[in-house]
Amino acid sequence: MNLKITSANSESFNLKDPKTLDRLYQELFYSLYRFAYYFVASREDAEDIVQNIFYKFLKNPDILPLFNDYHEFKVYTYTAVKNNCINHIRQKKLRNEKLAEVIKLYEIDDAIDIQVIKDEILNVVFCEIDNLPEKCRRIFLHSYVDGWSNKMISEKYNISDNTVKTQKYRAKKQLRSILNFREKKK
Repeated sequence: MNLKITSANSESFNLKDPKTLDRLYQELFYSLYRFAYYFVASREDAEDIVQNIFYKFLKNPDILPLFNDYHEFKVYTYTAVKNNCINHIRQKKLRNEKLAEVIKLYEIDDAIDIQVIKDEILNVVFCEIDNLPEKCRRIFLHSYVDGWSNKMISEKYNISDNTVKTQKYRAKKQLRSILNFREKKK
């Protein structure tokens, strides 16, 4: 088995030499980094991926002598970087999908909370509307719930426009004072 590999610039690397990995790292890091960056589009992630490849060699130095030449080592590291980039992208996609699901759940929770609050407020308002005097309540509901005009209400109940306006004013005033009182009480 050949114990030396020669780089593209004719530099010879002795695979038994402990400094070999450092020299290979210095020789290949930038091109592997650019290759990884092409996939992951993040400086930090590209650096991490390349450093992790060399860290695996550092942890397991018996792997280096398995390469027959520099080209074989270089092809292996590029392939390892590509595979690690693909795994990184898959993991990032899964994290993003899970994050999107969590955000969606929070949005649903928020929407439910908002709807519950709206329902509670409407219940309080309608309870107070029910407590208005009969004539005042009917005019208020026709105007603000049913969307009737003052003229329609005055014709329906055979009363003047001014009476409709007065009853609406009294209903709003009474509701405001009751709801403000409830608010201050809390």
